[in-house]
Amino acid sequence: MSKSDRIRTCLETYAQKNVYLSLSEIYKIIEKNLVLNEDDLSCVTDEHKEPKWQRNVRNVLQSDKESSNITWNKEEHTYGHL
Repeated sequence: MSKSDRIRTCLETYAQKNVYLSLSEIYKIIEKNLVLNEDDLSCVTDEHKEPKWQRNVRNVLQSDKESSNITWNKEEHTYGHL
């Protein structure tokens, strides 16, 4: 299963449907329910110290937003899972 598929499955399983969540709330769901390996926890680059899994989560949200699986409330900066 790809990293994107693992993230999607985690969100589909643990995120409430039709409820808007902030990015930090989504990160908490992933941290709590997904086994993150050493590569997931490594930094994106030496300059960007965030873990790779957080970038991967944002990529999944962006991709799913474009395919209408996720809605985006730009006023509140929250995501909704349909």
